[in-house]
Amino acid sequence: MLKSTLGIAIAFSLCAVAHAAKQGQGVVNFKGTVIDAPFGIDPDSADQTIDFGQISKSHLDADGISVKKDLNIKLVNCEPNKSVKVTFAGATIASATNELGTAGDTGTAVVISGQDGKLVSFGTEGSAQSLQEGENTLHYSSWVKKATGGTVKEGDFTADA
Repeated sequence: MLKSTLGIAIAFSLCAVAHAAKQGQGVVNFKGTVIDAPFGIDPDSADQTIDFGQISKSHLDADGISVKKDLNIKLVNCEPNKSVKVTFAGATIASATNELGTAGDTGTAVVISGQDGKLVSFGTEGSAQSLQEGENTLHYSSWVKKATGGTVKEGDFTADA
C-alpha cells in the first residue's frame, strides 16, 4: 500500500512539474515611421505585387495589351483641404517615359494610367489630387504591352516602380 501511495505521489509531482514548464513563446515586433506629411499610406498599399499571369506573345506582337489591373493607393489619416501629387519612379524604355521597362528580356513594358485616363510619365510628378478628411484612395490602372522598339519573347518578367 505504501508503494502504491508513493508511486501516485511521485506521478502527481511529475505532472505538476510538467504543467509548470513554459508553453509556447514568441516575440511581437512593432515598426513604423513617423513622417511630416498630411496623410499616411495604408500598409497594405505601401508595397504591392500586381500579377499579370500568362500573356499571349502573339497578342502582344499584334499591339495588344494584357488585362488591365487595378493599382490602388489607400491614404489614411488625411488632413482636409490638402492635395497630393504622386510620382512613379523606375527604369523606362528609351524615348518612352510612359513605359516602365521590365527585367527578363521579354520585350515588354508596364504602363500605368491615372483615374483621369492619362498615362503616367515615370519620374515626373503627377497632377495634384485633392484630399478629403480621413481615408482617400488613389485609383490607377496598369497593363503590359510590347515595349516601344522591343521584340516580344517568351519568358518571365518583373518590373519595379
